Amino acid sequence: MILVADSHLTDQSPKLADFFAMLERIEQTTEDVVLLGDILDFWVGAPSFHSPASDRILHWCHREVDRRRIGLLEGNHEFYVGKCHPESFTFWSAKEWRQGELLLAHGDLVNRRDTGYRLLRLVTKNSLSRLCFGMLPGGRRLARFIKRKLGEAGKVRQKYLPEEEVQAFAERWFAKGVRRIFLGHFHQDYRYEGTDGGICQLVPAWQGTGQVMRYDPETDQTELLPWQEL
Repeated sequence: MILVADSHLTDQSPKLADFFAMLERIEQTTEDVVLLGDILDFWVGAPSFHSPASDRILHWCHREVDRRRIGLLEGNHEFYVGKCHPESFTFWSAKEWRQGELLLAHGDLVNRRDTGYRLLRLVTKNSLSRLCFGMLPGGRRLARFIKRKLGEAGKVRQKYLPEEEVQAFAERWFAKGVRRIFLGHFHQDYRYEGTDGGICQLVPAWQGTGQVMRYDPETDQTELLPWQEL
């Protein structure tokens, strides 16, 4: 399983070609792929918000989903992508996704003390906002508002890792029988081992490192490596 987090791509991103070169490498393998969120810097599933980058990613996922499992854990920069394009993914979730002892999530809901973001999420991720995204010009105004707020929060997040909140999140899930957790969102490489043996691993941002996490569910081994080594 290959996990990719926080690439924050745009149509003008200088790393866009690298990202699709990575997908081409993955095509030569039999490994599953999990997109851990914030793959594009702003990604709305509604047709009026399609872009060349989003279309290429969706096309790749739709083409490959019959050959491998492809998961999407929507981050704070994704809105209704899985709901609008379920045919492109084996599974998707806007919160957490669990299979047995494995839990995947973007990580934007980990910090319970981040009340500002939780309020923003409540306002921007609901049935009314989904309706607004499908309307013009209301959807564009909402998008500009969200982009501005996300940009302000992102500058702080990249410098701050709420270790106590990450550990508390992990322990809540360990108590429910989860043994492996993978998160993105915080742009940092971090590993927490619970007292009973559970492991929570943060996957660093692809945007800044070009790294991905390889996970073998059979051996429970992980490897952080540059995408060029796939």
